[in-house]
Amino acid sequence: PVLNIYANSTAVDGEIFAYLEEVDAEGNALYLTEGVVRASHRKLVKIANDTLGVPIPSSTRADVSKTSAFTEGVTELKFALQPTANLFEKGNRIRLVITGADMHNYLAPVFSPSPELTISFGGKQASSLTLPIFSAK
Repeated sequence: PVLNIYANSTAVDGEIFAYLEEVDAEGNALYLTEGVVRASHRKLVKIANDTLGVPIPSSTRADVSKTSAFTEGVTELKFALQPTANLFEKGNRIRLVITGADMHNYLAPVFSPSPELTISFGGKQASSLTLPIFSAK
């Protein structure tokens, strides 16, 4: 899965975490996969190998130092979630959870006040999730 988010924040930099889940009729969620990107590491690079459409971020010191602050308007963040496979039960839903922290797995700086993250969902800067789908026949 590849997530393409258009967002801005009141923080100069920060992480974006995404979790893909299957939700059953009773509202129980089953974790499927996740991905993360740091806003300052959003520049993508092209490599010689075929990446099958998976975006490859550049984390070189030079690229990160040239990246504009997350506060300077709407920013495109494109990143992959970890590979996964799932057969969704009939009637179940797909849920995408987006957050700015993962307290159980990542150390995050403490901000006061907490930063606000705004994600665009329409128009020319519509965020999207691309799921590779294969029919089980």
